[in-house]
Amino acid sequence: MSNTGRGQARLILWSALLTGLCLGATLSFPFWYGLSLFYAPALIRKQLSGYLSPDTTPDLWLPGVVVGGVAWGIALGWLSGIRPLWRLGVAGGVGVLVAEYIALSSPLINLDRALWPGAPNHIRWAMDLTFGLGIGGGATALAVGLAIRPGFAALWLAFGVTLAAALPAWIIHMGLDALGIRWGAGNANMAKVVGLAFPAATLSAGALIGWYIARFGPQHRS
Repeated sequence: MSNTGRGQARLILWSALLTGLCLGATLSFPFWYGLSLFYAPALIRKQLSGYLSPDTTPDLWLPGVVVGGVAWGIALGWLSGIRPLWRLGVAGGVGVLVAEYIALSSPLINLDRALWPGAPNHIRWAMDLTFGLGIGGGATALAVGLAIRPGFAALWLAFGVTLAAALPAWIIHMGLDALGIRWGAGNANMAKVVGLAFPAATLSAGALIGWYIARFGPQHRS
């Protein structure tokens, strides 16, 4: 492999890791924290709740993800040499904010319910998760892609990231479902599914964004 090829591979790998760290971790933190409390002994659970009550994590969740989006954008800018750093920082924060609205409030998120109205509840929840991650990931990727290289290519990036985020989430959900870890069955199953789906989706999406940066970043512009 040439030096250029190795450099692109490193960029893709680091982009995937940064996306998983900044976005996957902030998205999944409340669910992993909830799982920790669920399985911890009573004394440890009481101590942890004294530091951070599980009742407050929903209020911190979405603002925390936006902060993670800003940090992610700045890290991508530093990694790729795109300057000024605030440009990708703003794009990451705005992209995540728009993605949150789409995934939680937009009528698009209910498209799956209109298409498959008779699906069982746990399958409908899987489709909600998949659609939310896919559409939200695509919106975030569009904002970052336009900040890197305004043009039609950013639309292709958004479409690719939609699939790259949605497919791992669907595979994880259905795989765990086949093992009996099913939403609505108790035992903190929702947190288990989401706690794995978010990191997997962001790692996959981050790798594709890394390829986009390697292809259209400043070091490859004519």
